[in-house]
Amino acid sequence: TYLNKVPKPAMIGSRSFRQSFDDFVNLCCDLNDRKITGNAAKDAVKNFLDSVDEESQLVYPKIIKKDLKAGIAEKTLAKAFGDGFVNIFEVQLGEAYDPERKYKITKTEEVKAWFVSTKLDGIRGFQEDYDINEKLNNCPDIAEYTDIIEGVIRKQWAGNPLRTRNGNKIFGFDHILNEIIDLKTRYGITFVDGELYEMGIPFQTITSYVNADKNIIPEHKEKIKFYVFAIGRRVWWKDTYEMVNRMRNIDWSRYKYLKIHQDYELIPNDPDLIYSKMISAIDQGLEGLMLRHPVRCWVRGRSHDIVKVKPVYEGDFEVAGFEQGKPDGENANTLGAMIVIGQAKMSIKGKTKTFPIRSEVGSGFKKKKEKETDVTRDEVWNNRRDWQSSIVEIHFSGITDKPDKDGYYALRFGRFYRRRDDKRL
Repeated sequence: TYLNKVPKPAMIGSRSFRQSFDDFVNLCCDLNDRKITGNAAKDAVKNFLDSVDEESQLVYPKIIKKDLKAGIAEKTLAKAFGDGFVNIFEVQLGEAYDPERKYKITKTEEVKAWFVSTKLDGIRGFQEDYDINEKLNNCPDIAEYTDIIEGVIRKQWAGNPLRTRNGNKIFGFDHILNEIIDLKTRYGITFVDGELYEMGIPFQTITSYVNADKNIIPEHKEKIKFYVFAIGRRVWWKDTYEMVNRMRNIDWSRYKYLKIHQDYELIPNDPDLIYSKMISAIDQGLEGLMLRHPVRCWVRGRSHDIVKVKPVYEGDFEVAGFEQGKPDGENANTLGAMIVIGQAKMSIKGKTKTFPIRSEVGSGFKKKKEKETDVTRDEVWNNRRDWQSSIVEIHFSGITDKPDKDGYYALRFGRFYRRRDDKRL
């Protein structure tokens, strides 16, 4: 669900877990589909919790927060209740490019060249059709619960929508879905993987357009195109060459909103050539490069069969403050984020500019000190006076498109790297 903080019940109800579970499933589906949001979502959860007994009031909030801590993983639930009960959603995810790594085709043969494309700074989109009847056939017959399990499966897999990389449904893009259906029917394709993006529209604006699910403005949605960078079929591709050639032979001019990401080209596995091409992409306002394995064109999950090549910026900043972790989160009583200020020099379309920075940095801190150089959240939180105004090195992937109301930009994906007592700003 999208509910971060579960409201506390005001009273103890009478319904048992078994009596209330069907209503709970419907509530979760409404939350997941964003049929209820904001205060309405909180009120709906609170009213539901007020109706159930004390034991259920302990269990349901943990389910909503995905915090059962019972050693039960998604695959265990699928084994118990059938493959369709849990939407185990996986798309292809890449690792960062490592120039020192020996990328392999086989145990003895190394990758000599990659299929290269530019990395778009948009929102990942994926669409695949699922056979609900096939999912239902794997549903176990458990007395009194079969109807509930089947109901969950039907809601879980209905509609075959466009989804994000995390499996969340994307709303308001029926015009793109209609073109995807035509593409799949016409060319025998089983899934389409790509990026919701349009050149010239800042990332923050793209995100707001894509994520809008209430009071949708069609004109905003229609500004975004779907750039396809991989396709699937039932008889799998023998290698990436075959998939790329199939994509090249599609008549993309038929479609207004579907675009081929770009015509893949081969680039030797030479770090100097790869980084040179990455710099060229950055100068064009793009995010970097994607390198696709010459044989294994698409696999589910994270692997080195597709790798990201993008700059990691480094900067020294002054510690200006601290934020405690969220009350119901894992960092409730320790450091949530460090606030840093300073300046960042960025190359924008070939020109170097300096931007004022004020940003939260919540990553890079360790839970436990395993090495001498590790910095834990408790170490910072319990010694805030010592850390205040110190200089820290932060690694980040870029800055926000627009400043805040005070004129400051924030770091994107900022990560604490180390304290620099040897430096002063």
